[in-house]
Amino acid sequence: MPNKLSQFWQEIKRRNVHRSLAVYAGTAYVIFEASSLIFPRWGLPDRAVDVVLYLLIAGLVITFIVSWIYDVTQEGVQKTSTLEETSKEDKRSVSVSWKIATYVSLVVIVGLILYNIVNSNRIRKDLNNLEKSIAVLPFDNLSPDLAQFWFAEGISDVISSQLTKISGYRVTGRKSTEIFKEKEKDFAEIGKELGVNFVVYGNAQKQGDRLRIVIQLIRVSNGTHLWSEVYDGNWDEIFEFQMDIAQKVASSLQTALAPEETEKIAHVGTADPEAWEYYVQGEVLMRNLTEMNIWKAIDKYKQAIDLDDDFAEAYSGLAFAYFQLTMWEVPEPDPALIPVAMEWANKALDLDKNLARPIYILGMKSYIHDWDWKAAEEGFKMGIEMDSSYLWGRTYYANFLTLLRRFKESQSISEYSIILDPLDPWGYGELSFAYILQGQWEKAADLLNRSLELHPGYWNAKYGMALYYLHEGTNIQYVYDFCEEQLGQFNHNLQIIPSAYLGGIGELLGMAGGREKVEDILDELKSRIDAGSEDTPYLAIAVTYNALGDSEQAIDYLEKGVEIKEPFIYMINFRTTLEALRSNERFQDLLVQLGFEV
Repeated sequence: MPNKLSQFWQEIKRRNVHRSLAVYAGTAYVIFEASSLIFPRWGLPDRAVDVVLYLLIAGLVITFIVSWIYDVTQEGVQKTSTLEETSKEDKRSVSVSWKIATYVSLVVIVGLILYNIVNSNRIRKDLNNLEKSIAVLPFDNLSPDLAQFWFAEGISDVISSQLTKISGYRVTGRKSTEIFKEKEKDFAEIGKELGVNFVVYGNAQKQGDRLRIVIQLIRVSNGTHLWSEVYDGNWDEIFEFQMDIAQKVASSLQTALAPEETEKIAHVGTADPEAWEYYVQGEVLMRNLTEMNIWKAIDKYKQAIDLDDDFAEAYSGLAFAYFQLTMWEVPEPDPALIPVAMEWANKALDLDKNLARPIYILGMKSYIHDWDWKAAEEGFKMGIEMDSSYLWGRTYYANFLTLLRRFKESQSISEYSIILDPLDPWGYGELSFAYILQGQWEKAADLLNRSLELHPGYWNAKYGMALYYLHEGTNIQYVYDFCEEQLGQFNHNLQIIPSAYLGGIGELLGMAGGREKVEDILDELKSRIDAGSEDTPYLAIAVTYNALGDSEQAIDYLEKGVEIKEPFIYMINFRTTLEALRSNERFQDLLVQLGFEV
């Protein structure tokens, strides 16, 4: 057997097969490396590189066969002569050229291997040193049915949510990434604006039970495509695709997932793709908090629960939707829905105690509706520990800390929220009021202007700028214009304007000197008391009287508001325009009744 192998090897050398293979191997290596670098830039999936590899392997076999049968001589390509026909002179003449080609090929192969090892180590070390900060951009919707837009919207949200489950990853919030939905993808600019090192983007298509997801991971500093893939399959494969995407991103960023992280990524809350579909549609609707969208989202969550009554995330979404209807996000908050929201929040936690959103909701209920500051803080802290990236919870935790006048803590929460979601106006607005209450008006103005750059119609930021101009005694016309704009949204019909908004307008106009209109506003607010309106106006009347310089009348109405436990009356502890009353003993008594330190 050894003798036959030796003879076979001698014949391979005689026929110059080994040299042909060496040259082919060097060429194939270059082709494979080039495809590995170029294909991702063209948006081709990883499988395209695999196809090249298979073709090169097939080519190796073909090269062996062809070089066994044919040889390159000075006279051209000829069929290889038999051993008896081969002369020593021919062997030498042919072997010289082949030796040169062989040596060159070997040098190329060794050089490329060494370069690849060194370069891979450098890239790996470089990636390990970079912060794992990622933005998942909204996916393009390629579905022929425009009603399937939610799929593209939802899949990017889910990928973003899954990446937040990986330790050490900072994932940009949806409000910031949404800005780039319709823009050209300049990744260097996106990375600069969002403060991230990596971007995930792609497109999604759903048609019937078939789906396709095309996804890429890009390093923004140089536009390098670190990973790309095309997922084609049936709708019931959606969960497998989601898990694979998160794992591939982690692997591309040199991250080893802990077993518990893999388990979290694999957990989507349901095994029913149709239930998951309704849930994601509800989440997409809740992104735009109009009252109509909230009720539509409630219907979607309920449809998800009908299909899977153990779907904890759907109960969590339902709790969130109902709770928003009790908040100032809607024109007329409905406190009667608080028990409904709590029922679903507790149901979600019964099914999955690791969900952060219902924990935040319970904390918010203690804050907004129960005025139980200790329970509220416990809820917020627990929520932060479970999911520190949940921006709705973070922002309200900052708001709560501002209410307690723990400004440094509030600023810390808001500042990191801005890092997580740098193009969301809400974070800047929240932080600005912490500075206003400390008398740092210029810092506040900078934040408010940034907020308005991002969202020119943001009410809180406009209100804050009006306060700033009143404090500075400049640009009072801005205040009048803002109030006129607010009145215009209700066709100047004072009777249909919610008390909270009407009180804010009366307050600003009173401070600016527009007393005539303020008297009309006070008359309207007082008529609501006489009519026994559920939209109680005691706080609104109080801030308006205070703006007119009548502090005693203001406190009279505040006392009535505290007595009946008017919704949101606790805000007097951080209402900017009431700061001058803090030395008043009657006002201090009210703060003590509300559980605040004086």
